Amino acid sequence: MMIKINLPDFSFFTNYDPRSLTMIFSAFLIGIVIASAATIYRQLFLGGIVRNVLSKKALSIDTALTLEELGYKKNNIFIKLALRKKSTFRKTVHAETNEQGKTVYYIPEDISAREEIRFRKKGNGIAWIAVGVIVFTAAAFAALTLVPFFSEEIKNIIS
Repeated sequence: MMIKINLPDFSFFTNYDPRSLTMIFSAFLIGIVIASAATIYRQLFLGGIVRNVLSKKALSIDTALTLEELGYKKNNIFIKLALRKKSTFRKTVHAETNEQGKTVYYIPEDISAREEIRFRKKGNGIAWIAVGVIVFTAAAFAALTLVPFFSEEIKNIIS
């Protein structure tokens, strides 16, 4: 008895079929890649800002620091985006205007311990996220290869 395993069918790019198993796994893969990118952004970039503010002991309005004092360029688009007025990240890193009219940033002391744990460097690193994406891709490819094979074998047994 010869076992024939067919490779996955990626024809959904030309013939759209929303019920296709390939489409479902592809959607999951895209979702995992987007979630991984968001995790990296949160962990490395936003976490870096929080760790920087905490390491410089900016824990009140009196000890708050400007972006330059924190070591960031004032016209950095990513910093501006993260610290904009309506950003949810501003619930963590607070901003006030000091006597000189400059915007200063701090993390209130009452939430600093919680935020230090929440944004600690230890956690999902880029390598582990990449491994997760690769493992899911391999598992999806295996499933797309084996499911049609087993479904044909079950049809043959039933018939």
